[in-house]
Amino acid sequence: MLMAGKPDGEKPVYIDRTSTDAISTAHLARVMDQQLRDDWAIIDQPAALGPEPIRTIGREELKSKLDRGDDFKLIMALNRWAFEAKHIPGSIHFDTPAELYAAVRPDDEVVVYCSWVDCLSSVARYRDLVRRGSRNVRRYSGGLLDWEEAGLPLEGKFAAVR
Repeated sequence: MLMAGKPDGEKPVYIDRTSTDAISTAHLARVMDQQLRDDWAIIDQPAALGPEPIRTIGREELKSKLDRGDDFKLIMALNRWAFEAKHIPGSIHFDTPAELYAAVRPDDEVVVYCSWVDCLSSVARYRDLVRRGSRNVRRYSGGLLDWEEAGLPLEGKFAAVR
């Protein structure tokens, strides 16, 4: 079971990981956003997000890159459960920083994303890669929510069949 969201004064909601019921990307985005905000509050390191601008990529450009089969790494910056639930086709996920650092070279073209525009996971992953020397990183800020709302395909246990 996964505890999903716990607004002030409300009981937590539990999601059965084995359920075949579809979970909306919007709900998943809200749950993951709240989880990330809670995690950041615990470690209290907002400065890690940094003031520098972030290079971005839009949905249409990302879709074109995927359609052409361009050589780049599309990295989902959420946890394993979220990746298995829904992700953009062609995405990869890393469970540990060591796995990420071993797989991404400084000259690799990388696009990071998470659930939606307010999700900070992809911002943190972007900043970390740039800090470690990656020179060609961009963030798809719309994330899963934008991709799914545009009617584009997703993969995973909770992806709707189109």
